[in-house]
Formats: sequence, C-alpha cells, structure tokens
Amino acid sequence: TAYGLAHLLAQRGIEQCEVIGLTSPGNVAFTESLGCYHRVLTYDQIATLPETTPVVYVDMAGNGQVRAALHHHFKDNMKYSCAVGGTHWDQREGEGRLPGARPTLFFAPAQIKKRNADWGPGGVMERFAVAWKQFLVPLGTWMTVVVGHGPASVERVYQDMVEGRSRPDQGNMLSLSD
Repeated sequence: TAYGLAHLLAQRGIEQCEVIGLTSPGNVAFTESLGCYHRVLTYDQIATLPETTPVVYVDMAGNGQVRAALHHHFKDNMKYSCAVGGTHWDQREGEGRLPGARPTLFFAPAQIKKRNADWGPGGVMERFAVAWKQFLVPLGTWMTVVVGHGPASVERVYQDMVEGRSRPDQGNMLSLSD
C-alpha cells in the first residue's frame, strides 16, 4: 500500500512536496531501490527532519510510537494525518493526545462510494484499470511471486510475517489445498 501511494505520487510528478519513506533499517535499501521516494529514512531518524516543515502523514503501518513521534516532532505543522493500515497492530500503544492534525481513518469502501457518486457508473473502475496497468510495469523488475500449497506453507508464511522475517521483494500466493 505504501509503495502504491508513493508510485502514484511519483507518476503524477508532484514536485511541490517531498515524498519521504519511513521504514525499518533492514528495508531501507529495498525501499530506496523502488525509485519513487525523494528519500528514505528509518523510524529513528524522524528527529532529523526540520520540525518547521508542514507535513501530511499517511500511516500505512499503524505503529502508535512512530505516529506519536511524528506528531510530537512536527506539532502544529502536522497538517493532515491519515491512518490507512494496521500491519503493526501490536504497536498501537503510546499515542495519547497528539499535537497537530487529528489522525483520520481512511476507509476504502467509503471513499469508493464517494468516488462512484463523483465519477458515475464505471468511473472508479476505469481509473483503477489505468492506474493498475502503470503500477504493474515496474513490479516485474523487483517482485518475485512465490507459490505455496497446503496448511504448512500457509502457516510458515504467516509466521514469517508475524516475526518480521518476510521479504519486501516477495509476494506470496497461497492455497490451503495440497
């Protein structure tokens, strides 16, 4: 999801803002290799950013400590804070009352309903098809799809994800049937 947003921002040539990817130390090189971020920082480098910069934060991971660090660093310069994902569901604690913009939940079905009203029947799917085609082109250069069958394969991939051992350049297509 983070890559999808960064890809779309890069495709639109948005030069009025700097797109910064935040990630763990083990994923910096991979995230930089995607070529759609102006720069990539680790979570512990948040304090190196100038706190006077107006910020829009799109939270794909749901890590409360990272969200709190960003809000407390940028304070009233946190102009918009959007909660999209929750891969770090176990790290939501530690937020408390945050300075700056109140985090807003992005709920895809509500946004799709709004866009259906804005663009009419088929408008969302037409735009999605165009964006999806552009998105798929670079995937072949860095993503490896790994196919797994059976409960043991599904469990192994799940445990790797839970333990933080998943590879960012790997997509898993799994089936419970052998």
